[in-house]
Amino acid sequence: MPAFWQKYSIYLIPPFFGGGMCILLDFNGLYGQDAHEYYRYTQAFYQSLLHGEQPQDFFWGIGYPLLGALFSFITKNVLFSLQAISLICYTVIGILIGKCADLIFPNNAGSVTPFLPFSRKIALFLLYFSAPYCLRMGVLVMSDMLAALGVMLCFYAMTVFYYKNKNSSLYFAVAGASLAILTRYPPAVVVLPMLIGLIYLVFLRKKYLASVLSMLIVAVGVGLHVWIKGENLFAFTHHGSLYGWTLLNSFRRVLHTPDGIQYCTFPNILYAFGQFWHPAYLSVGIVLVFFIRKKDFTSFPIKIAVLSILLCAVFLMGIPFQNMRFLLLSFPLVSLLLFPALENFTQMCADFSRFRRCRWRFICEICHYLRNLREPQLPIFTLLIFLILGQMAMGFKLIHDLRTRNQWEKQVAADLQVYKGLTLYTFDIDVALGSYPVPLKIVNTWTEKVEDFEIGGLYFCEEKTLESQWVERNPLLNWQKVKAEYVLICVKTYKNGWKLYKIQKKL
Repeated sequence: MPAFWQKYSIYLIPPFFGGGMCILLDFNGLYGQDAHEYYRYTQAFYQSLLHGEQPQDFFWGIGYPLLGALFSFITKNVLFSLQAISLICYTVIGILIGKCADLIFPNNAGSVTPFLPFSRKIALFLLYFSAPYCLRMGVLVMSDMLAALGVMLCFYAMTVFYYKNKNSSLYFAVAGASLAILTRYPPAVVVLPMLIGLIYLVFLRKKYLASVLSMLIVAVGVGLHVWIKGENLFAFTHHGSLYGWTLLNSFRRVLHTPDGIQYCTFPNILYAFGQFWHPAYLSVGIVLVFFIRKKDFTSFPIKIAVLSILLCAVFLMGIPFQNMRFLLLSFPLVSLLLFPALENFTQMCADFSRFRRCRWRFICEICHYLRNLREPQLPIFTLLIFLILGQMAMGFKLIHDLRTRNQWEKQVAADLQVYKGLTLYTFDIDVALGSYPVPLKIVNTWTEKVEDFEIGGLYFCEEKTLESQWVERNPLLNWQKVKAEYVLICVKTYKNGWKLYKIQKKL
């Protein structure tokens, strides 16, 4: 036990840091529409299981709500269970990345450079644990971390099966793929090369009986999907992003989606590889790309990882939507790919003699100073630690931004308590108002085109976003109608531009 504790105790730092931030910021993991919808459905799922009833259908994958409901039987708190699952997945993914690195890149398993003992763990903290978006998603009530865990479990088990030929690894690989796809449907794109690789290894090593037994795991996953979905088994294929998929979107920055018009900073083709260069994921990614060497891609698992990353990128290029959290599915694989690149970079920094003939004098002087240090590992170690701390600080900032929205949602719910029995016309925040119940009838102005507004009712919106994002869509059409045909009295204005209006008689 002491040896196990010594080996893995350092990995408790990230979840304690994430949990500590949530306590410090009073952040419960709920943010925007999706998180509140997961919370709502998991509550309903938990109550159905508690009373022995058939759970109702859910548009998204059932993995996260199902696991959250089962965990709630232990914690007796659905919201805590969902947030805890994200934190646990965030931690386990990191451990699996480290174990994969030790299997695939064993030559330097103890250190990245001759000067840095334990630097494999330092590299893991830099390339994954301190990544701002990983910290952010690790504390949210969202399914992304669980789906990414399924992907990483599949890849790790496939890697173990390749090197050690264990039947149990085959079962875990299939279980990981099933978990990922049950949780979110897009991971099917990422795990496809892994499953093809497994099939190849099964036939190569004649593991026919083990492959048949692994199909029982698939049957369990399919059974769970059928049990919940009933007649809506393939409803997920009707998603607007799939219908709008085209490689022409790769070069577009203005995307027309079911959620309105999205104006993007970068075209899809750059966004799809954002794990490598965007500071929300890695501050050093764009630098490390130049230190990737051909020899680092010779192993079978790494070739599969590259195919998975590329296939995921092609999928993201074509969908008419950008969301940085979609990149999380393949980010653990990107982190793994960059391990040898970081090793190459730190080796170069350690070998200062390379710069003796450098034409730039100021670089020569810096390198001459570093070569004469008694402790040449100190500047490298300090640089890596500062990068880790910088990324964690950015992660704290991202979580703080979510907390601002979280606190605003709570404040709006509190402000609406005095309007008991009235009708509220709004959208976006309407899902959040289900998590913080308000005594009003809520009409969603996105799903419904309102013909007559209730006199004395309330209208809640942010006009600037409506006019830019929802051109010729219900949210803007409803707003234009109520402005043109009724008298609106502004009751309250919030700092983020949202306004609450009282609807008075028709003009």
